[in-house]
Amino acid sequence: MRILFHSSNNIDLSVWKKNENPTKREYLFSQREMNPFKFDESKNNKNEYLAFETLKEKLNWTNDTFKEIEELLDKANCIGFDLRLNRKNEQRFEITYGYNYPGVYSYILFENNLLINEIEEYNDGCYNVYAEKNVVFHYTGGAFGMQCFEDYKRK
Repeated sequence: MRILFHSSNNIDLSVWKKNENPTKREYLFSQREMNPFKFDESKNNKNEYLAFETLKEKLNWTNDTFKEIEELLDKANCIGFDLRLNRKNEQRFEITYGYNYPGVYSYILFENNLLINEIEEYNDGCYNVYAEKNVVFHYTGGAFGMQCFEDYKRK
């Protein structure tokens, strides 16, 4: 699941099924820049996705759930999160804390400490900077503009 708050009435929401192969996602729902309180089902951009109301029922969520998530994120000075499994089927939690329009900054928290080869993978200086044990700083660039951390120097 991934949720990103642009404002109270404007979020990105993606929910996918848990499956055996974590590199292949089967989406239940995915919509960018939607209003969770007044969702127009005609904007549900793929016919194979669940209807938004069906998704909320499946998750046991209400409109209050979105308000509660936003309040918790606000208290932590964050704007979103992404919970998924990594290639080793371990939990990987990403918490998004800031915009550098159109990109976003986040922390990735892994279930276990990273191994040496994983540290190398998650320390490229462009998208990821290894912080410690199971924590990585992450930058996701947007459609245009900067694609790496600001101080990244190409080799």
